[in-house]
Parts: sequence; C-alpha cells; structure tokens
Amino acid sequence: DFKEKYSDWCVAYHGTRSAFALAILLKGLQGPKSRGQKALNGQIGGSGNTIYLSPSIEYAAHPTYAKLVELGSERWGQLVLQCRVRPGAFLKQQSTLTEQEWPQDLRIDSNFPDNLSLEWLLEEEDDVVVTALMVRELGPGASAESYGHEASQVRWDGCPDGPEQHWIQLRAQRQRELGHLVRTPKQLASWRQGLRGLKLNARHVWRRI
Repeated sequence: DFKEKYSDWCVAYHGTRSAFALAILLKGLQGPKSRGQKALNGQIGGSGNTIYLSPSIEYAAHPTYAKLVELGSERWGQLVLQCRVRPGAFLKQQSTLTEQEWPQDLRIDSNFPDNLSLEWLLEEEDDVVVTALMVRELGPGASAESYGHEASQVRWDGCPDGPEQHWIQLRAQRQRELGHLVRTPKQLASWRQGLRGLKLNARHVWRRI
C-alpha cells in the first residue's frame, strides 16, 4: 500500500524540463551518469551522479531548474515533480543559486526563514519516489487566482533577457515588497516560535496532476 509504505517519507520537489518529464515519470529520478547524460546544472557538492531535490517547491521551480516551456503566444508553463524521500538518505546544503540568479539577501520561499538547507542531495535512486507532477502556467492568460498575480504578469518584452528573467525579477520584487529578507539568528528564533502548529503554505498555487 503506497500510503502506508511512504507515509513517513519526506516531501520534496524536483524541477525539470518538459523534455525530461515523461522519462522521469516512467523510470523515476536518476542521477545524470545513470541516465548517460551530462549534468545540466553542475554537481555542486555532489558526486557526479547526485539527485538534487528541495523541500521548497519555489526553489525547485526556479527557472535554472524548471525551464519555462512555451505553450503558445505569451503563454508558458513550468513542471515540478513532487516526491517522497527516505528520511536520513540525503544530505542538505544551502542554495547554490548565484547572485545573478537570485538576490542573496532575499528568501526565495516565504515558508523558509533563509536559503540554507534548500538543497537535498541524494545518491540512491531507491530512496526517492515521484508522487505527482505539479504544473504552473505563466503569462497574460494565466489565472492570477490560481497561479498568483506575478505569474499573470510575465511577458516576452518584460525584460531584455526574456520571460524567465522577467519571472525572476517579478518574484524578487514581490519578496522584497513583503519584506521577506533572509533572517538573522534572533529573527529566526522568533520565526520558529510563531511557526509552531502552522503548515507550509505556498503563495503561488500549483496544479497537481
């Protein structure tokens, strides 16, 4: 029984490109060497065949990992795999996104106090199972109610570097407006106190398939 077997496994996310999604759903997550492919984003902190996941869907959905796929004129989508990971089977490390990819003073996910421990490094394929495909739409036609206001503001001409960079800028601008800066140790202690009994809440809604 799936629920019984994986109920105590940790929930994590893996951003992917549309070209790889079907193979992952059919075969499961594999390291690049096991797939016979070169690592697309490097293997910082990894062995060369490491599987990278994150407890944060927003981190996993950064366009560095979850490239936008064009669905039509001024319309894009993103894919993130929801997974279950065996407890104790992974190592944690901080965000490896550069300053050019995400402002280092901003939290990428409001549900986390900082960008530390947002990468989970896994070596064994049997220690992770894909449970769902998460989909987000971006562009003028995307539902602001379903996917968030910023998602509906993404444009080709919103940024000289294209819609992916425009999406990052919109996300960073909103996080700064909300004051979601990386917390100091004192702020972190207060945040953890207020978090007791609360559940994580993604500000940008995803559609689960």
